[in-house]
Amino acid sequence: MKKFTLTAFAILLLGFTNKTVAQNFLPIKDIHYRVEGGINLTNIKNVKRGDVEPTSNKTGLRLGGVAELDFHKYIFATAGLFYNMGGASQKHDTFTKSIRTQALTLPLNAGGRIALTSDISLSLETGPFFQYLLSAKRTKTKIKGAEKTTDLFEDGTFKHFNMGWGLSVAGEYKNYIFRVGSEWGLKDFSVDDDETTSSEVFISIGYRF
Repeated sequence: MKKFTLTAFAILLLGFTNKTVAQNFLPIKDIHYRVEGGINLTNIKNVKRGDVEPTSNKTGLRLGGVAELDFHKYIFATAGLFYNMGGASQKHDTFTKSIRTQALTLPLNAGGRIALTSDISLSLETGPFFQYLLSAKRTKTKIKGAEKTTDLFEDGTFKHFNMGWGLSVAGEYKNYIFRVGSEWGLKDFSVDDDETTSSEVFISIGYRF
């Protein structure tokens, strides 16, 4: 399943971002490429136990690339591939519990752009994302210092696949991009169906070729 999912991601991204393939099937005018990187604040919520076990945000990295298909001067679509760090943490009286995830995320967005001057513009993007969790580990640390790490795939807690919806706003100066956005998980990725979902807020900078 892991190899199948990664292969599907690669085929979809290649078909969408290859200029010759895309122009044969879509009325696009041009394709531009972006690289973006930044930091994120993520959380993992368990709806059934949310009021009993509140979680705190965890900071991580968000790095990746995007292909932008221009249909019009002001309208475009994007397909990206990002490496995301995620997770959450909890504090108890005698110990702390932290979850750290690493994932590949494929966002597919529709976007619009408004030019403010010849060099400055604003853009908005929104659309679904599909995510494959590469790793998920829970670390439990007692006050005395004892630490235990558990693989959440091996113990049957998490599934690998996640999906949801994203929204971002960007300020662009010439080829430079400053972006603020959020992604909300809409799929329960727990094995026992206890309504576990993820969320992410991110800030990034990028360059558009």
